[in-house]
Amino acid sequence: MIEYTEVLYREKQKMGSTWIWFFIVPTSLLLLIIFSYGMYQQFVMGKPWGDEPLSDSGLAILGGSMIALSLSLPYIFSRMRLEVTVYPGRIEYRFFPFQIKNRSVPL
Repeated sequence: MIEYTEVLYREKQKMGSTWIWFFIVPTSLLLLIIFSYGMYQQFVMGKPWGDEPLSDSGLAILGGSMIALSLSLPYIFSRMRLEVTVYPGRIEYRFFPFQIKNRSVPL
């Protein structure tokens, strides 16, 4: 196996474009508000939420999942980055946090 030590090019890009945040933040807040209110209405106030309400356990699972998603989505997008390194005989790339290890493409 050939060792590649000479780096010809290296680039790191963060996925922090403003237009992404104009989509992610309102969507996350909307999910958080809707499911928090629904869970509050059904669990605390004792009134079924919606025309065809879920069971309490179903709403707890779905609502908890949606609240977790709405809180983790902005964090995931803030941590996303693409790393590309070019060596004489291959290109390595990684799309963190979805790809932890570098992937290699031979040239």
